[in-house]
Amino acid sequence: SEVCDGYLRAMENDAAEIERLRSLNAEMLEALKSVVAVADRKTDEFDRARAAIAKATPPPSQSREG
Repeated sequence: SEVCDGYLRAMENDAAEIERLRSLNAEMLEALKSVVAVADRKTDEFDRARAAIAKATPPPSQSREG
């Protein structure tokens, strides 16, 4: 039916958007890590950056590779 087709298209669009955001998040995390690695400062902003990196990075025991 048209309702089902519309729902399936919406789900496909949502899945594509979620994947795009995941990819973007990974790129942003790597960029933030690089910035902190080359310009780390003892400031509130860099404290927040390090906290965000820690929050977004799983512990080694929970990594996908391990």
